Amino acid sequence: MFVPAHTLCGTAVAIHLSQENSSRRKRILQILLLAPALHFFLDLWPHWDASNLGSNYLVIGTPAWREAAIENVLGFAAVAWVLWKLKLFKNFWIQAFVLATWAPDLFTSLVLSGRITGAVFLKLQALHLATHSWWRGWYGEVPTFWPGLLGVGVNLVFCIIPAFYLYGIHLNREHFIRYPKRILTATD
Repeated sequence: MFVPAHTLCGTAVAIHLSQENSSRRKRILQILLLAPALHFFLDLWPHWDASNLGSNYLVIGTPAWREAAIENVLGFAAVAWVLWKLKLFKNFWIQAFVLATWAPDLFTSLVLSGRITGAVFLKLQALHLATHSWWRGWYGEVPTFWPGLLGVGVNLVFCIIPAFYLYGIHLNREHFIRYPKRILTATD
């Protein structure tokens, strides 16, 4: 999945959850369990990512590495812009949730490069790769035009849906800031 899809979905979920008056323990559990689960859920959908280019995204200068670098910059720039526009940039909880949503990609890269070893990280990497592998058989390692178009379309859908949600919060930001515990509805 494109990094902007992971980070924007993570931002939307974190902002939605931040409206609850949660304890510190509940927020830590959300960061450790819900954010990676969101990442794995998004990766279950057939999608395009840098590894589909047929080159190693861990080798600097390859096409896959360039795409991964651009995706990371765009993903975190989009999150920074959204948090700045919503005046939530100093909210550590939202930033931590977004980073935890992106973390499985980071851990997989570090495990594949040999920089991290350990049973927990190897199991997380296996789970992460399993979410990608079930659909690769019909999609192909290096997809042709139509499967590639489908994969890009899925990525865009998962970027657009949270963008509309976040734009709705932006339109109602005075209401959101004044009544943070209430969930915004269409009638508000």
